[in-house]
Amino acid sequence: MLRFSFSRETRAHALTIVLLLAATAMTVATLWLLFARGREFMDHELRQRLISTAAVAASQIDGKVVASVINKEDMAKPEFTELVRRLQLVLNSAPNINSVYIMRKTKDPNVLEFVADAASLDTFEVMDTNKDGVIQPDEEVPFPGEAYDVSNVPALRNEAFLYPAVDSQMTTDQWGTVISGYAPVVRTDTGEVVGTLGIDMSADEYLRLSSGIFSSFLFLLLLLGATSIAGGVGLLFLERRMELYQKLERERMGLLLLASHQLGEPLTIFKYSAETLGDEINSPELRKAVEDHIRAVQEGVFRMNSILNVMKQAAKIEEHGVEYRPSWTYLDAIIQSVRTECEPYLRRKQQTLELSFDGDMRVWADAKLLGSVLLELFDNAMAYTTTGSTITVSAHRIGDRVRVKVKDNGCGIPAADLPRMFDKFVRASNASKHKPDGNGLGLFIARGIIRSAGGDIWIESKEGKCTTVTFEIPAVPSGRGSNKEARDLRIL
Repeated sequence: MLRFSFSRETRAHALTIVLLLAATAMTVATLWLLFARGREFMDHELRQRLISTAAVAASQIDGKVVASVINKEDMAKPEFTELVRRLQLVLNSAPNINSVYIMRKTKDPNVLEFVADAASLDTFEVMDTNKDGVIQPDEEVPFPGEAYDVSNVPALRNEAFLYPAVDSQMTTDQWGTVISGYAPVVRTDTGEVVGTLGIDMSADEYLRLSSGIFSSFLFLLLLLGATSIAGGVGLLFLERRMELYQKLERERMGLLLLASHQLGEPLTIFKYSAETLGDEINSPELRKAVEDHIRAVQEGVFRMNSILNVMKQAAKIEEHGVEYRPSWTYLDAIIQSVRTECEPYLRRKQQTLELSFDGDMRVWADAKLLGSVLLELFDNAMAYTTTGSTITVSAHRIGDRVRVKVKDNGCGIPAADLPRMFDKFVRASNASKHKPDGNGLGLFIARGIIRSAGGDIWIESKEGKCTTVTFEIPAVPSGRGSNKEARDLRIL
């Protein structure tokens, strides 16, 4: 029988090789996980941007005109021409939008009826994309009233007529890869959903970027570099540097996506209003048109200013905290003032805000910052609660602290989302169905303010039933504010 023996040096080298291979495998697995999470994040942001674009575009469409377009003969109406022009404005608002169209329901849930397309009034020369002198089937634009099979498009069978939605899968054809988003078109006079606006957006750039993040060349380079690491110290250093890089990259990407996504909506309003105002300058109804568009521009300016202020405040909190300047004030007066500010929105949604106070509401606090926290909590409660509902707000003294609760009976927060609700750029997974244009910074700023006051803030929620946001702050001066971490999030 043959016997093999190995020297101590040979065994040491073998162990080193095994450890290096294990370290390489762990490094590759870690990098692959980071790549997968990064691609998942990019996919989520692409879908959110598409949902918001569709929602803003649908709000600019006159539902009464959509309801009046039934068949091919209606294409001669001036209302149809105006409808197509508005779809063209949406099409031209971003370079990666391929098509914009409107469809309505029929008695068959698997079949929709075509209404209009941004290309409905294109000339023969424009429609003949391959310039062969013949309009091929794939170059034709459907006429109003034509049937469209949606049996393979789940979103168009139901949810696209209920709230802004996006296809779960991307579609690839001879023109590239696209992803489609939808938003219901509503008649303002009756509240009836008369159709859904669809936007096909190119996903080619997204695929190129996500594939380039982890190219085969970079993978081989990292693999060879990992095998050359001479010990655990070098590997640990590399892992820490990678983690820091990924964190900074996520922060940078989140800020850029927020800016392009949030500021894009008011800019769309400006563009549409300015172009329409120019077209209508000689209209008999000039005065009303001017007033309507001026209000639209003012709304856009207000929204852009609000977004910029929120971003500045979030950056200030991240860098060095809030400049909290307390003085003696009355909490019930602050709450009443914020309630008055919310009154127009409460009336529009026919909601009721019930207040409950007890004891001495005199507190040592920064009234302005505390009011901004309450405004954020009230705004969330109103936005994520149905029309006609009741929101309860209570404030009570507990020793030398005061506790405030804001409770709604709205959509609630999924349990999986609760631990991250106070992080930057984070929203609940069901939030866009009720408030498409959120930015994920409100609760982050509110937590920063409450912590600067030496207090705690937490959320209790049950999906589909209710949400309660509670915060506590000192009611009397206590020297330096407490830096105690916020209380753990809890599920009812």
